[in-house]
Amino acid sequence: MLSLNGHPKGMASEAAAKPLDKSPPARRGQPVSIGYIDGLVRGLAVLWVLLMAVGVIRDQIVLLPPRPPTPAETAAARPQATANWAVVYRRLAARLPPPTPPEVGAVWATRTGQICGLVDDRESAVDNMTPFYTIDLKPVLRSDDEAQYIKFWLKCRYDHWVDLHFGTEQTGLCATRRGQSSVIGRLICAPSAPPRPKAR
Repeated sequence: MLSLNGHPKGMASEAAAKPLDKSPPARRGQPVSIGYIDGLVRGLAVLWVLLMAVGVIRDQIVLLPPRPPTPAETAAARPQATANWAVVYRRLAARLPPPTPPEVGAVWATRTGQICGLVDDRESAVDNMTPFYTIDLKPVLRSDDEAQYIKFWLKCRYDHWVDLHFGTEQTGLCATRRGQSSVIGRLICAPSAPPRPKAR
C-alpha cells in the first residue's frame, strides 16, 4: 500500500527512523594532519631551548669563582707548584722568540696543579702580554688552540691556589715593559703602577 507521499509505507517508516549521515566519506591513506606536525615541531623547539638553557647554566656554574685556599692549603701546595713553574718557564723560554728570558706577568697554580699566567709572547715580533695555561706542564697560547683556548683560560683565571709570580694581569702591548718603553708605547701607554712584591 502506498503512503500519502507516494512511497510504500515500509520504506517511508525506515527513512523516517534512520538519521541522515552528513559526515564526509572515509578516505584510505589519509595523511597526518598539519596540526599534529605543527605540534611536534613546537615540542622539539621547546626541547632544544631547554637543552640550550641547561648547557648555559652548567657552563656558568663551572665558571663560578672557586673558594680561596686556606693558608695551610697554600703552604702545602707551594713546593710542587714552584717546581712545576720552573719546568713551565724553561719551556716558555725555549719556544718564545728573543729576548730571553721572557717577561711574565702574574703567574699562579690552580688547585689541580695547572700553571696559568701571562707572558710576553712577542707575537709577530710585537711585544704583547698574553694569557697562557698548561696541559701536562706544556704551556698553551692562543695560537696553539683557538677553539679551546678561552674555555680553559676562563676555568683557570680565577683559581689562584698558589701565587708564583706577582705581576700584571693586563694584556696587550702596554702591559709589557718593552712595549711601554717603545716609541709607540710612550705615546699611547699610561704610566704603570709600581710592581707588587714577588711571591716567596
